[in-house]
Amino acid sequence: MKKFSSDNNAPVHEKIMNALCLANASDVDSYGYDPLTKQAEEKVQSVFESNPEVYFVALGTAANVIGLAGLLRPFDAVLCAEEAHINTDECGAFERLTGNKIIQIPSVQGKITPEMIQPYLANQHNEHRVHVRVISISNVTETGTLYTTEEIQELGEFCRANDLYLHLDGARIANAAEKLGVSIADLTEAAGVDVLSFGGTKNGMMFGEAIVVFDRAKSNGYKYLRKQFMQLFSKHRYLSAQILAYLEDDLYMKNAHIANEQTRILKEELETLGFVIANKDSYANILFVEMGEAQYVCLKQKYPLYYHGGQIRIVTSFDTTEEDRKALVRAMEEALHTKEV
Repeated sequence: MKKFSSDNNAPVHEKIMNALCLANASDVDSYGYDPLTKQAEEKVQSVFESNPEVYFVALGTAANVIGLAGLLRPFDAVLCAEEAHINTDECGAFERLTGNKIIQIPSVQGKITPEMIQPYLANQHNEHRVHVRVISISNVTETGTLYTTEEIQELGEFCRANDLYLHLDGARIANAAEKLGVSIADLTEAAGVDVLSFGGTKNGMMFGEAIVVFDRAKSNGYKYLRKQFMQLFSKHRYLSAQILAYLEDDLYMKNAHIANEQTRILKEELETLGFVIANKDSYANILFVEMGEAQYVCLKQKYPLYYHGGQIRIVTSFDTTEEDRKALVRAMEEALHTKEV
């Protein structure tokens, strides 16, 4: 049964699994000095225009921590929405491993704007305070909403005007780009993002993310940081083989389309039943649906979804089928008729 609690629960795409098997054929050089890694780096670079630096790591947390660390001095801080994954769901990894501070600020449905950020820059030249150096955003956000290209461009311009860097946690960047009908380059490089955590694990890969460093980020220390943070694998080809398969023939966008389309239909079906969608005007493959506690108690017998503040979170993935979706809708319809106690 499809779980719908997270796209992390999905299996590995068949083409990516096959690529892993093919990479297992013979000896090659270690620590990224193999042909597959070179090809994979070039494949990621071809998605963009500026020939960015590319570093493969296993985990989204690693991509975020290392991607941010390369932009920071010891007295610098990262500013993000209070819901940001780096702030809520990475067990304090960034702050422990880098020694830098996260400044969380209230958001509107998981998104922040230059107007929200401006008050936090009042003490930029005060040696008693940390210095805000990086703005970090997520797309798709943790509340299931999307930053548009225009919104990211506005943040990029604000960062350049204030000597800041812009980092994007793109664990679901393919879903965001596909839903908005733009390229990943449009949402990142062209919009003023300096460092991208380019996700793959949630969209068909077994493990693996790419840290993509664009021109304006001047640090040349990422290869050392990756080693220090224990993300330089001896058998690096198994990361690289997945990335190659993931990008080949736009598999990453095709996978995102399947997940997003199932969410689009699901949203319409749930609204027809009378459910209220919290992020109805801005979503990709995540919906937050309002639900009473008694209704959730009924639903969780079949679908133990994340439930907080009177809302459930539903996440589709590349392998979500029509049958999967209809089974969930039936269970939610049953729950809808449960009386509150």
